[in-house]
Parts: sequence; structure tokens; C-alpha cells
Amino acid sequence: MSKIHKIKKAKDSNGKEIQHALWCTGHSYQIHRWEEATGSNRIVEEIDYEGYADRLATRAMAMGTLDSLHQQTLHENHGESWTDKNGITWYWADAIGRYVTIPEDDE
Repeated sequence: MSKIHKIKKAKDSNGKEIQHALWCTGHSYQIHRWEEATGSNRIVEEIDYEGYADRLATRAMAMGTLDSLHQQTLHENHGESWTDKNGITWYWADAIGRYVTIPEDDE
């Protein structure tokens, strides 16, 4: 039995939705990528676990992977900076591989 834990959504340059979803299959966590433009759905990462403690650690690792994939998708679509629907400008920080609200110094 599979259970969905988290979905992260982004839009590509044409306004089509891209989703990354975290699923628990009962013995592993899977991250699926779905693209509206192509209708494709594929597993991009699968992390197996055994036992309760291992499951908790694996879930934390899978959530981090999900977030990283989502950030990379945003960077592919928006480039070095973008402004969200709330008027907040986000800047790409190469050092940590994600968007931040304060730009990095070029020093």
C-alpha cells in the first residue's frame, strides 16, 4: 500500500506544472516527478529502509532530497532570481544550491 507524504509544485517557463511527490511504499520512499507538458510520471529516487528507526531516518533523507530536486527545478525555470506571487524576490545561492531572500556577495 502506497501513501503520499508531500507534494512540491513548480511551473516551467511555459506555465506548465511540474510536481515532485514523496511516496511511502511500506519498504521504501520514492520520489516521483510528473510533468504536465509531457504527461510523464517517473521515479527519480528510491530509498529503501528496514524497521521503524531506519524508516524515520530515511524519511528525513527523502524529504531533503525532495526539497533539493524542487529547488533545482525552480532554478532551471527561473534562473538566478525571481519574484513569487507574494512579491518576495528570491536569489539563487550557488554555495548551498537553493534560493534565498538575501543575495550572496560576489566577494
